[in-house]
Amino acid sequence: MATEILRPNGAGSQTQIGAQYPSSGSHYNKVNEEIADDGASYVYTTSASSVSDLYALPNLSVSNVTINSITVY
Repeated sequence: MATEILRPNGAGSQTQIGAQYPSSGSHYNKVNEEIADDGASYVYTTSASSVSDLYALPNLSVSNVTINSITVY
């Protein structure tokens, strides 16, 4: 069984998280690393309410396949 990893490649339809570190770049660039950067980049909020970001993902590299499971980290 093949495995394909999809990492965010763009902003999605919702960006509610108000802050990021470092401040330059896009939110999705803070969460798409292949090798963890040990907290050198992240998005965060100081809001007491629930907020979220959505991110765009690339298309699968193959078509006409059956997806048996999805794991989100």
